[in-house]
Order: sequence, then structure tokens, then C-alpha cells
Amino acid sequence: IFSEGKADGSFIPPSGFTEVVNITCSDPNFGNYHMVCEKLFVSMGTTGELTATPTADKWNDQYFRTGASALRQVVLAMIATEKDDCRSILDLPSGHGRVLRHLRARFPNASITACDRDRDAVDFCANTFGTKGIYSQDNIQDARIDEKFDLIWCGSLLTHLDKDQWSEFLEFFLNHLEVDGLLIFTTHGRLPVRKLYQREMDYHLDGSQVATILDQYKRTGFGYLDYPASKGYGISISAPSWVVSEVQRHPPLKIVSFEEMGWDWHQDVVVCARSTQHFPVDACCPERIDTEMEMANRS
Repeated sequence: IFSEGKADGSFIPPSGFTEVVNITCSDPNFGNYHMVCEKLFVSMGTTGELTATPTADKWNDQYFRTGASALRQVVLAMIATEKDDCRSILDLPSGHGRVLRHLRARFPNASITACDRDRDAVDFCANTFGTKGIYSQDNIQDARIDEKFDLIWCGSLLTHLDKDQWSEFLEFFLNHLEVDGLLIFTTHGRLPVRKLYQREMDYHLDGSQVATILDQYKRTGFGYLDYPASKGYGISISAPSWVVSEVQRHPPLKIVSFEEMGWDWHQDVVVCARSTQHFPVDACCPERIDTEMEMANRS
């Protein structure tokens, strides 16, 4: 029997079979898991379909792999901006430290702040990783954070918020970012959209809701729906062009890089830096650029 699956976990052979070979390709992102197992039969005949069962370790592996993928994005952003160190870091939302534990390992001397609405998660990060703990609020502007940061990591938050809250959070991050500081956030881009179209994933939406959010995306480049029984929190999908246009509404954020599927081969990763250059909001508008070029030509 030959079994194949993603290289983010291990499998238990079907009942009655003994594992003979267990191989995981060295690359955890591209590699596959292969298993060969055998069983001695006393009589001939077909057995029907038998399935190897994933072990619980799969989720542990995914948890740590996702955190390591986030740290990779942080390091790449530092290389791109020639940044040597991050002395102050904000992880929002921190959860129980999926990414933060990797940030602490890479930046052992940094002042790290964990912020989340889950108070138990904030307390856990503070006690386990020696971070500052800030309890987030329904309105992010009410969160009591009085400092600015060299690095702000925001993984899988805007992916659950409507566009009005995007604007609020981007403005909040801008106000708490040091000059030349890095803001890294993730979005649901073209891969999740394809998965919705092809019904590979539903992101906890039923069939009619999937059709609705895809229609929103098709019309505007952005779609959002609340989760059932969860007002103000749900699933968002956003085209790269829409995300860039949203960032442009928050000068002086400068776009450093945009990597589709950059976080654990799923979510897009957007890297911004707080620039000393202040770009006027209407400078982003093509019509305004055309008008200014026409005036310049006339003069």
C-alpha cells in the first residue's frame, strides 16, 4: 500500500497493516509524505478501499510551521529595507504565541508586546515569553498602547474584517509605527478566491454565502461576510489591487513588498514601512496625475 499526503504530519496505517517505509521529503512546504505498509492475507480477495489516518501531530506541525513562515517574512522584510534589528515589536493579534514565540527566539532582547481580545492568550504570552500584555478592545482606538514600534506583525486579522475596520486598523498601525518601522499584515487574496470558486474550501460559509461574497469580489475587488452568529467578524477576500489602493489611503505608509501566498502558502503578505515622505492621498488617483501632467505640459 502506498500513501501520500502533505509533509506536515504523519499517518497511521489502516487497521491490520504494518508500516514498512515512512519517508517525508526534506522540504516541508513542497514535499510530500509517503508511507508503504503491508499485511499478510491468508486468502485471496479484494479488501475494498482502506485509508491511512492522519495523526494529531499534523496540527502541531502546522502550528509551528506557520509561525516559522511568519518569521521568514519578517527577515525578508528586514533584508529588503536594510534593517539590522527590531528593538520593539507588536504582535496583534498575538493569540497564544503562534508567531510571537518565533519572534522572541529571533529577537531575544527586544521589547515585545502581545495584544489580543483573548485575555487568557495575552496573559499566557506575557508569562511564557516575557512580553508586555495589552488587552485589545472592540474599538482598536481604545486599546491603551502608548509606544511606537520598529515592527508590527498582524497575521490573519484583516482577513476577518470588513473594509471599514481595515481603514481603522491601518491608521492605528501607522500611528504606532516608528519612522522606518515595518508593518507586515496578511490578506486573503487570489488563492482563497480560487478555492471558493472551485469549492475546495468554504471558510465556514454555506453555498449561497459563497456566491454572495464572490459576487462582491467580482464587482469591487473586495468581499466580506460575517460568520454565522458573529456580528462584525467573518471572512474577507481582497484582490491585490484593492489592498494596494487601501494602503495608499494611509500616507505615509510606503509599500515595500507584496507576496501572494507568502504566509504558509496561503495568505498574501504585505510589507509597509513608515516613510519620512508624506504622499498626499489624492496623488494616488490616476485622474489627478493626468491633470497635473497636463498642467505641467502647458507650463
